Amino acid sequence: KTAAEAELSSQHHALTAENENLGRSLSALQQERDGLRKKLSNLEADRSEKINLERSHLDESESLKTMLTRAEEQSSQLQSKLDTTRDQIKAMEAEAANSSRIVESLSSGKAAAESSLSQLQAELDSRFEEHSRSSELVTTLQEECRQLRTQLEYSQASTNNLSEAER
Repeated sequence: KTAAEAELSSQHHALTAENENLGRSLSALQQERDGLRKKLSNLEADRSEKINLERSHLDESESLKTMLTRAEEQSSQLQSKLDTTRDQIKAMEAEAANSSRIVESLSSGKAAAESSLSQLQAELDSRFEEHSRSSELVTTLQEECRQLRTQLEYSQASTNNLSEAER
């Protein structure tokens, strides 16, 4: 073989070795690339999952905010109703206190009226009793007057009879 052929053969071996090395390097790079692609795919899947989870959390947060707003509105309405009810209760209590004063005043007036009525009844009873005694006295006096008239008439008749007898 000639030196050129030997050189070519040597270069060929070197190129073949280098090609094999490059093939192994290429294979290693391809494996590394495939691993990196797989990692990237996993990272993208993780990222997509995290984005979906974040969206879900945002949706849940918005839903909670809406629920909170509604709850605050209901709380405000209930507070307003409570305030109105408290005002109504205060008005009713004031009305009840006023009614109690009126009842006390009426009770006091009733007691005074009953006392006056008792006094008037006692006075009426006393006057009725006095009237009864007066009526009895009048009846007695009328009877006595009748008796006295009868006696007077009898006396006058006797006196007239005596006067006529004396004549």
